[in-house]
Amino acid sequence: MLCSSCGSPVAEGARFCAKCGAPIQQASSVGPGAGPVAGSAPPPAAPPGGAPRAQYIPPPAPSPPPPNGPNRVALWAGIGLAAVVLIAAAIAIPLILTADDGGSADSTTTSSSTAASDTTTSLPTATTAPAGPIGDSAGSWVEVPVSGGPWAANDVAVSEDALLIQSTAATGFKLSAIMFGTGDVITLSEAEALWGIDIDGGIAVWWEGSDWDAATEQYGEQYVYTYRLPDGPKTVVAGGAGATMMMPQIALPWVSWVVATPWADNPTEYWSERIMYARVDDSGAPVGAAGVLVPSALAFALGDSTWQYSLSSARVAWEHGTTGAGYDVGTHLLGMDLNGHAVVGADAWRPSLYGDILVYWDGSLKMTDLAAGGTHDLDPSGDFATAGPTFAAYYRPGGAGSLVVVRGYGGAHEQVLGELAMPPYWCPLISVSARHVAYAADTVAHLFEWQTP
Repeated sequence: MLCSSCGSPVAEGARFCAKCGAPIQQASSVGPGAGPVAGSAPPPAAPPGGAPRAQYIPPPAPSPPPPNGPNRVALWAGIGLAAVVLIAAAIAIPLILTADDGGSADSTTTSSSTAASDTTTSLPTATTAPAGPIGDSAGSWVEVPVSGGPWAANDVAVSEDALLIQSTAATGFKLSAIMFGTGDVITLSEAEALWGIDIDGGIAVWWEGSDWDAATEQYGEQYVYTYRLPDGPKTVVAGGAGATMMMPQIALPWVSWVVATPWADNPTEYWSERIMYARVDDSGAPVGAAGVLVPSALAFALGDSTWQYSLSSARVAWEHGTTGAGYDVGTHLLGMDLNGHAVVGADAWRPSLYGDILVYWDGSLKMTDLAAGGTHDLDPSGDFATAGPTFAAYYRPGGAGSLVVVRGYGGAHEQVLGELAMPPYWCPLISVSARHVAYAADTVAHLFEWQTP
């Protein structure tokens, strides 16, 4: 088998190219050169040093829903990610950017690098409830047309202002934005390599690489860019010749990214993920010098392991795969003022932030209101979630593969948006904003909007 991105030989069953880091499309009809889509490894196996993940039986009734307020979540990459993530250089470990986790009340991203998604079928099965919060009251998620196509969409990210689409282009990859107010389609960039897209309000962020060096197995130049919609400018936040970085996220006024290196104490099994950040102004330009949020988050690097982090305007959340580098196993939280460090739990994984809301997996899909306090279960079978202000979008095993589910935090409304013919850990991560849900599947960009009767 040959890598569809750089043409190098790829071992059977490999998920990423050892030369260029591009994902290998094992179970999808995505065309040549398609980029990584968000997803993650199967949940059953806990990382070394973590306790086995047992099935959690939820209580009979959830606690009350959290109050509304300015919030944002990977990353999928990420997140986002949100959503989708670059696996830069020869980093052969799948990386998740948690459900697009940005910080404002505008959008959510999860970053992740995994195999591409499969076929999608719309399943408009909605329930209704009394008037109330978006995604948790009377109304429904309605799929709306994505203009400017056809798109060979590898990844999407959404805010209340625009939909970002990363697509395959003749010379590499292209990043476009569709403005909700006008319907205008704007080209932000075209590049040899372009991944890790995210958006908060009217400011987009992404990673670009150029000048692939086969000897070092890295792109000679790497950058994190922002772009103020609709007219720019396109601004360098970090990077340059010889730089290595990946997984950018934006949660105004912050932009974050990751610098990954083998962990000195155990370079064979673990990578050290240093989470960097910078403050940006209203145009997306950095203000002052970049800083370090997390000096070393440890990611297990063997097999189908993944690593995920999530950014909001108030906090960063990340996974730590083994005891070391000053942290215990599990999911951690830290304020953007570098205070208030807390451990969510040793069996807590795949965190997604939207402001003060944290959604994560710990035997079941859970939600915690970090401002008001209180944790309750969302779905005993849900996973790989992206947090929104009053709802979460996630995957649930069902049918021939995985159901795309959106559920309100109060449990008053649940809706299945689609079905993908693959298990949840291969599916693209979902991006959300206050009243939008978006994901890319089988090179098709899907966009849903909350509508009331």
